[in-house]
Amino acid sequence: MSYDVEFGNTAQTVGLYSNAFRVVEDSDTPSDCFIDFLITNSSEKKAIVTTRIRVRKEFLYEMIAHLVKNFGIGSILSNPISNKGE
Repeated sequence: MSYDVEFGNTAQTVGLYSNAFRVVEDSDTPSDCFIDFLITNSSEKKAIVTTRIRVRKEFLYEMIAHLVKNFGIGSILSNPISNKGE
């Protein structure tokens, strides 16, 4: 599903709820990317960025390995939630 994405007006450091995320390449620094945490509203097809962090692209592999090892998500990688209902 495609959403219009907006940035929130304020940033909080801890505890802000998000129900989605996206990874965006950083065109200024090719070795980096942004991970945006979002609150989505499916009825309006809108998402608001609540938090943005910059990481090295290699970090994404470490993040995936951690999620697979510690949260048992290996079985759903072949059938992602985001593909359901589309």
